[in-house]
Amino acid sequence: MKKTFLLLGLFLAVCSFPAAAQKVGADNGHGRFKKAKSGLLYRYETKNRRAPQPKVGDVLVGEMTMQFDTLTIFTNEGRPERIFHVAESAFPGDINEGLLMMHKGDKMSFAIPADSVAARVGERRMPPSFRQGEGQTIYYTVALHDILSPEQIAREQDSLRTMLETRKKEEGKILADYVQSHYKNGLEMTMSGLYIVVKKKGDGALVVPGRRVRAEYTGRLLDGTVFDSGTVDYVVAQTRLIEGWEQGVHGQPAGTELTILVPSSMAYGERGAGKDILPYTSLIFDIKILEVTEE
Repeated sequence: MKKTFLLLGLFLAVCSFPAAAQKVGADNGHGRFKKAKSGLLYRYETKNRRAPQPKVGDVLVGEMTMQFDTLTIFTNEGRPERIFHVAESAFPGDINEGLLMMHKGDKMSFAIPADSVAARVGERRMPPSFRQGEGQTIYYTVALHDILSPEQIAREQDSLRTMLETRKKEEGKILADYVQSHYKNGLEMTMSGLYIVVKKKGDGALVVPGRRVRAEYTGRLLDGTVFDSGTVDYVVAQTRLIEGWEQGVHGQPAGTELTILVPSSMAYGERGAGKDILPYTSLIFDIKILEVTEE
């Protein structure tokens, strides 16, 4: 493991840039482009003329690849997701104008001068090989899978708020019911709502601030889904872990095996983490404290 779920804590600049500097018909391994009256350089890879077109304010779902000359700097090819929120064009020939040309089901490519990109995002955010004034190009290839209207997004947000309110309200009872049905003896509940079950008491050095701890663990949901497992090695009070872990192992001696049941308020709260840990999700950690040493 991976301390992913214990530690607290795209480059996808969906930018609007002018296309005036791109040489019409340039290839550079990306094929030839047409030039719109505004100066926008574009090419249809797939065209679906009868399908709906996006409007300003819509959110676009699809696949996109961004390339700096021949270097790929972003791609979600094969993994459609929300990639653009269409805005008013800032000037003739920007990327928003290109998106508004598309239809659902279309695939298009656009070529935009790297100098214009750098002027918007700053040279520090450009690829290391960027050189101002050398006519380099950023290429967008966009496959449009779906178009979500502002009304659809608003309905989604309302539904999400309702879901979160329900999860927040019900979490405490769900955790308490789980504890009652699974743990009859040896259970300690702290003032913060953390449950601790010591299965085997060790006799080694205690887990206290400043000491290095090595532990094996498995993290799972109340339904048994394992979201993480492995070994963690850290210095107490110097590596910031989720509060439930820190409180659960504090003062425990090396050699101890325990289970902690962590309410979301001591884990990931309203944020959640990854695809498995939704907002307001209680967690279970089975922990073996392997070693505690002076740092």
